[in-house]
Amino acid sequence: AFMFAIAILLSYLRRSRRVDAPPWQISAGLFAIAATQSNDYALGVPLIAALWSDRFRPIIDLVAPVQLAVLNPIGFALLEWGAVHQRDGDTTEPAAPASAAVAATVAADSAPRRRSTVVRVLRKLVVSPLIVAVVAALCTRGIVMLANHEVDACFDALPSFIGNAISMLASAFSSTALVTLGLSLRAQTKPILEKPISALALLGAKQLLMPLIMLLFAKLLIEQSDPVSRSDSMSFVFLYGMLPSAPTVVVFAREYGHNSAFLASLQFVGLILAIPLLMSTAVMLQ
Repeated sequence: AFMFAIAILLSYLRRSRRVDAPPWQISAGLFAIAATQSNDYALGVPLIAALWSDRFRPIIDLVAPVQLAVLNPIGFALLEWGAVHQRDGDTTEPAAPASAAVAATVAADSAPRRRSTVVRVLRKLVVSPLIVAVVAALCTRGIVMLANHEVDACFDALPSFIGNAISMLASAFSSTALVTLGLSLRAQTKPILEKPISALALLGAKQLLMPLIMLLFAKLLIEQSDPVSRSDSMSFVFLYGMLPSAPTVVVFAREYGHNSAFLASLQFVGLILAIPLLMSTAVMLQ
C-alpha cells in the first residue's frame, strides 16, 4: 500500500501538460499496479516451494487476494477516471476563473459532471470481471469459514465433474500465466529510452525498494522466538518482494488505450534483472 501511494503521487507530480498527452490518472493507475503486483503464482510459488515446500503458500494465498481486491480496484478506478476524461476531451486542467461570480458558476456546472464521472467509474468497477471474481471467491470462502467447514472438505463434496473441471483450470494457471508473460514481453529498449526517468523509477521501486520496505516492515511486525523461523520468514519476505511485475499490467494498458510498448519493454528488462537476483538469493538461502 505504501509503494502504491508513492507511485500514484509521483505520477501526479510528473503529469504532462501537453494537450495530446494521456490523462495522468491512467499512468498513475498502471504504474501503481506495475510497482506493486508481483508475478507470484507463475514465478514465485515454484521458487518458494523449492526452498520451503508449502510452508509459506498460505501467506501467498492471503496476500494475492488483498492485492486484487483492495489495491487493484484503486488502480482500476484511476484508469476508468482517466478514460472518462479522455473520452470527454478533458485532459488539461481548467484555468483559474477571473472573478468570484465566474468561480461560483464554474463550480455549479462542474458538480453534476463530477458526480456523473464518479457514477460511471463506480459502474465500471462493479461490473469488472476481475473484481467480481475476487469478491465472489472471498465471500464464498468467508461463508465456508463461518459455517465451520474446511475449504478442502467443501471442495471434495462437489460433484466429480465440477471438481475435475476446477482442478484442471487450477493446474493450467501457472503454464498459462507463463505464456501470458512471454507474449507480453517486448525485447526492445527504445520505448524505455524515451522515458528513462519513469523506467528507472519503476525498476528501482520494484526490484530494490519493494523488497527493502517489505523487509523493514517484517522486522517491525514479525515476532518469533525461534531464530531459525524468524530468519526463514525474513528471507521469504525479501525474496517475495524481489519478484518481477505481473504481465497483466500490459493487458490493462492495451485495454485502456495506453501505450503498452513502454510497459512491455519494462517487463522484459525487469525480468532480465530479476532472474539473476532471484537465483543468487535462492542459492545463498540454501
